[in-house]
Amino acid sequence: MQALLLVLATVSGSLSQESIREPEGDQPWVHHRSRLYLQSKSRDKRFSRRTRLIVNFEASGFVLYDAAEDPGEHLEARVENLFVRTYRRQWNTRIGWQTINWGETLGPSVIDVINPRDLRDPSYWLRGNQKLAVPLVLVGWSQDSKIIDVWANPYAPRPLLPDDFQGIPIENKDKTGLAEFGARIGSVERGWDMKYYIMRHRSRTPAINLSFENAAPRMEARFPMQTSLGFTVSQAWDNVVLRGEALHAESGDFSDNNLMDFARDQFVLGFDGTWGDHFFWGTEFRYNHQDSLLSRDRDVGWVIAQGRWSLWRDRIRPLVYAMQRIQQHDAHQRYEVTGVFRNAWTAGLYWEAFQSSTQGYFSRLQAEDRLGLTLQWDF
Repeated sequence: MQALLLVLATVSGSLSQESIREPEGDQPWVHHRSRLYLQSKSRDKRFSRRTRLIVNFEASGFVLYDAAEDPGEHLEARVENLFVRTYRRQWNTRIGWQTINWGETLGPSVIDVINPRDLRDPSYWLRGNQKLAVPLVLVGWSQDSKIIDVWANPYAPRPLLPDDFQGIPIENKDKTGLAEFGARIGSVERGWDMKYYIMRHRSRTPAINLSFENAAPRMEARFPMQTSLGFTVSQAWDNVVLRGEALHAESGDFSDNNLMDFARDQFVLGFDGTWGDHFFWGTEFRYNHQDSLLSRDRDVGWVIAQGRWSLWRDRIRPLVYAMQRIQQHDAHQRYEVTGVFRNAWTAGLYWEAFQSSTQGYFSRLQAEDRLGLTLQWDF
């Protein structure tokens, strides 16, 4: 009880609002998202000279109003994180609804394969916010420069899909209740931080089968289980950080006539750094090899670059983000300016631009550009 009171007494967090405007359509301001984030940093509870217990919690969720959705589906409330952490000696646990992000890349991490995904809005996918929370139990052990984490998810929420793809209706045939589990082993050797993953999880992309009903095409989508092997590595020097990720995902329980990916190999190599005291930059190369029924031996390569400035005593922060596909004219650009005032309020204005060919990656976006406003209060 004393530990619980300490947790509740040290709560901090933020409240934010995001609105996105699409120039096309009758209702230009279509996406609205309000988000509440809470966390605690408790003090140690000592039981003896050698034993201590640290308990804290993290909670976050958002309410989304989307005018572009069908009537009756405009409003949605979702929990992102609601879990408790405990630390005792070399052991730590995390229990509750969680959105796990393992990697450290500019784009979505290739190792983030545990949580189901909301694929309805690709622009959110680019920022890695499409993941759904899952009930997860994680037990970890650490000593010196070595860690071991084991986790299990007894229930997987049903992934969210768009209603159609290039005019063909999609029916979500996915089933819930599939368990997901994995392990991570990490160590630091001569400054190299390395982690190895083995995971049994829901597939990153849906298995889609094409059928015809009264001569009209339709798609059925499922997210079967997969086995993945992953690896991350990083090394830090004075002003530069090298980081890399690699993932190999087996085909899993895909049907023989699946239109999407049977297997996937992904690789990320990136650098981050600083230039002076007020300029931060990052760049990475992403490689993806897929083998599917529609396109055998398909290779996809992306280059991502990011630069962020810090001006006027760190109160103004411009951001430039660019993502370019090598083989085709698929690109995403984001220009953002955020300002901090009264030490607790942050306001931002950003513009996103998407370019894509007819068969390109961003072809299913409803508009070619977006304007967004953000406001956040930290307490």
